[in-house]
Amino acid sequence: MTHELPAFHPQRLTEARVAEGLTMAALAAKVGLSPQAVSAYENGTRTPTAEALSQLARALGTSIAYFKEERPFPVIAESAVFFRSTASARTRRNQEKRKQQATWAYEISAWLDRFVALPEFSGATFWRTDIADGFATPQEHTEESIEEVAMMLRSAWSMGTGPIPDLVALLESHGIRVIRQSSGSGKLDAFSRIVNARPMIFLSSDKEAGARSRFDAAHELGHLLLHPHLSMDEVSNPQILKQIETEANLFAGAFLMPESSFSREIHGVTLGAFLAMKPRWKLSAQAIIRRCFNLGAIDGVQYQRLCVDISARGMRRNEPYDDQIPPEEPSVLRRAWELLVEHRVVSRHQIADELLLPPNFIASTMGVAPESFETGNIINLEFRGQC
Repeated sequence: MTHELPAFHPQRLTEARVAEGLTMAALAAKVGLSPQAVSAYENGTRTPTAEALSQLARALGTSIAYFKEERPFPVIAESAVFFRSTASARTRRNQEKRKQQATWAYEISAWLDRFVALPEFSGATFWRTDIADGFATPQEHTEESIEEVAMMLRSAWSMGTGPIPDLVALLESHGIRVIRQSSGSGKLDAFSRIVNARPMIFLSSDKEAGARSRFDAAHELGHLLLHPHLSMDEVSNPQILKQIETEANLFAGAFLMPESSFSREIHGVTLGAFLAMKPRWKLSAQAIIRRCFNLGAIDGVQYQRLCVDISARGMRRNEPYDDQIPPEEPSVLRRAWELLVEHRVVSRHQIADELLLPPNFIASTMGVAPESFETGNIINLEFRGQC
């Protein structure tokens, strides 16, 4: 005998399925149901039995309670998802998957922020009128205007013009949430999204080259700053996509390597000379060479010759000094969790119990081991208000 559940929220099933990157047919095959049944559950015309819901929860890595509760932190406004990836990774399904994962990550951040004062984000500083006015509509921007915007942000953040010691730490200090977790695919380097006016950048932990990961983060920062107005449909348009990818790359180069300081350190136009700049600027030789070309420090012939030299030496994926520039690790969410656990403000399993998200996803978002959610004793302390 089967029993239907008294409470079931269809959209939660859709969210969990989308976060796993599964079609209805693929999920149905995993749990031994028909695609029609899964579709009926998601559109609310049928309620799954307890047995069916148990199978769905196991397949999606959630608890049964996840499907019985509303989202704990309402999402009011969201942006398009920006990808730094191969073209094959920019499918609609992958966009929806990353969109949902960004929403989940926002919920984790919001939950932690109930107890610990995380760095706040100032939209008034980031999207300043003098910066945003030139970027109100999808249009082609000049290299000069993007250079100016990059310098405006450096000025707003009181950064000076030298190399950035730790880009991830800088972004986190200004309230941008940075998450490094496995993308499950070598085709996706990074993506970003704005959720409830909170910019979020996701970097792939599958990418071991820290120099390239820094450029990925700056590239996504460019999207968040220059393209918050774009819709998912616009981002999916090949012509617009090509344009905004070029703009984000230009921004990353200008933000990471300001002309006023970077150009003074160019002391040769050989591959060896550019490699020598790599440890100080913590960027790939390829990014440095491209920046030199954009600044006019080398011409098109020299640029092409250097690209050929890089390919001939097998340096497209791995360069000298890569081992000296480890990936920068986010710390804000991890440190917040460790603080709560250390002072026993919450029990170790409380975040999973209250958010009802897959524990492995919570752990990877915060940068901690799944074992961090093992049960511990509770001693209630108060950091902010009455928690």
